[in-house]
Amino acid sequence: MANLQELSVPVSALGKMPVGRQIGVMVGLAASIAMGVAVALWSQTPNYTPVYGSLSGRDASQVADALMAANIDYIVEEGTGAILVQPGSVHSARMKLAAAGLPNGSGDGYELLDRETGFGQSQ
Repeated sequence: MANLQELSVPVSALGKMPVGRQIGVMVGLAASIAMGVAVALWSQTPNYTPVYGSLSGRDASQVADALMAANIDYIVEEGTGAILVQPGSVHSARMKLAAAGLPNGSGDGYELLDRETGFGQSQ
């Protein structure tokens, strides 16, 4: 019974506050609860790791098709378009994609260095 009386002291103090402060306390309490729920939900989502970085659209489509055919769970990151898989299946996904000849590497790489730009040449 003493515990209920101890609990009623802050509740009665809340009732004596002005309405503006009561609203502020309630909003703060609701925000704290919402943040706690958000952190709990965020911590339960599985982590995903990128298979390859910065793929062209065509390569990304082919990689996604190959992963689907190999029954490897993947997601496409909305911001970058990167294809992500679960950490335990990164290496097997890369091996299966390499066996299929993917990605094709249609993007420019070191070939950019072979081009003559004329930069750094005197007259």
